[in-house]
Amino acid sequence: MTRGPAPLRATALLLAAVGLPGAAAAQYFPAQPAGYLMSATARDGRAVWVNPAALARRPEASVGADVTATFGGGTAHVSQFGATLASRGLAFGWSRTEPRTIGAPTASLPAITTFVLGLGLGDAVFSAGAAKRWNKGRTRSASAWEVGTQFRATPSLEFSLVYRDIGSPAVSPYRGIVPGDTLLPARLIPGVGITLFAGRLRGAVEWEWASSFVPRVTRVGWSLEVTERLTVMGRGDLSERPEERSLALAAQWRTQKLRGTMYGAQPSLGDRQDLGAAVQAYAVPAPARRRR
Repeated sequence: MTRGPAPLRATALLLAAVGLPGAAAAQYFPAQPAGYLMSATARDGRAVWVNPAALARRPEASVGADVTATFGGGTAHVSQFGATLASRGLAFGWSRTEPRTIGAPTASLPAITTFVLGLGLGDAVFSAGAAKRWNKGRTRSASAWEVGTQFRATPSLEFSLVYRDIGSPAVSPYRGIVPGDTLLPARLIPGVGITLFAGRLRGAVEWEWASSFVPRVTRVGWSLEVTERLTVMGRGDLSERPEERSLALAAQWRTQKLRGTMYGAQPSLGDRQDLGAAVQAYAVPAPARRRR
């Protein structure tokens, strides 16, 4: 692909398309990988939930599944489970969230099912991608687009830009929602990532804007390769809105064909805590052999 001004053109097109609607009217339950990955540093098939442009960064095929349990108020329940399938820039994801009122084991809310199909194109220097999401609640279903870019300015510095939930889909687990209420506002998410110590330490910061060019969430994340197999990750979401604050820690164990991840999250929603696990089987193409 042509380098040079291409990243600037793509970024300009994304900025020109911004027309951001109002703020969220209800709580949203993102897919599990979005709880500990960052848009500037995501790399494998789970990136379909974070930044579709990242799907082009690593030429691998993978299939994975995840499950999350929520604890609080003396109760515990499986609150989300899902799966992803990815190969060479194309990825499909499915997630089912089953929210429940904390402390009331019988007060289950209707489930929300989300499907996503994403495609990323490009190389290790510049990539762009798009994803289509379908959300289905009890009384309302909606879909939205997402577009994103990643650009490596230097070997240690990367930039990303994601425009998420274009069209502001209104999906709710509740009955009686007023037509036109916005549950998932369109959001513009610029980010920057830095790599240190030959790639063993990576950090990222991103800002989430909705309805105006004033950040509503500032997100900070990091990952550290403790050994060749073990990586630990952390992420914090900072916001003036208590319901949008969260803290997450994750640990990933990697072999040549499998990745296993365990994570814990503390959203600022009462006394709720989330604990989850995920596994991915993956394969990387062997280097092409030179002809003699």
